[in-house]
Formats: sequence, C-alpha cells, structure tokens
Amino acid sequence: MFSLEEQSELIAMGKQRLIESGVNEVNAFRAGSFGFNVETLSALHKNNIFIDSRYSACCMGLESNLMSGNIDGITEFTKCQ
Repeated sequence: MFSLEEQSELIAMGKQRLIESGVNEVNAFRAGSFGFNVETLSALHKNNIFIDSRYSACCMGLESNLMSGNIDGITEFTKCQ
C-alpha cells in the first residue's frame, strides 16, 4: 500500500497528465480494483478532488468503516446493484 505522501504525488501526477491532455477540470476519482485506504481521502483532498466513487459497500462490507456520504470533505458515492 502507498503512503499518504506517495498517494498524493501519484494523484497529482495523474491530474497533471489529464490537464496536459486537454481536460478542463479534474473533480472526481476512482481507484482501480478498489485499491485504496482511508489515507486516499486525504490525498484527494490535498489535490482538490472532492468526489470519489471507488468504494462499494456491496463488495467491501460494513466492516471497512466507509460508507456513502461526506467523509472528511470528500463525497463518497456508492451504488449497489
């Protein structure tokens, strides 16, 4: 797992590449393969990204302590099918 600082750097690099490719605004995030931890929210906040859709309560379960809603200023979106 990546540290908070490493996650923040990776997110910043990805955001910069998107901007260089012509994206006007980066305002949402989704980690591949549900690869995240609680520090990911802080890394997103540091990069001014306030919407995250990586968490799935249906797959991860309630024991992860993350649910849909506002968590530390990040809107966490979950849709169960």
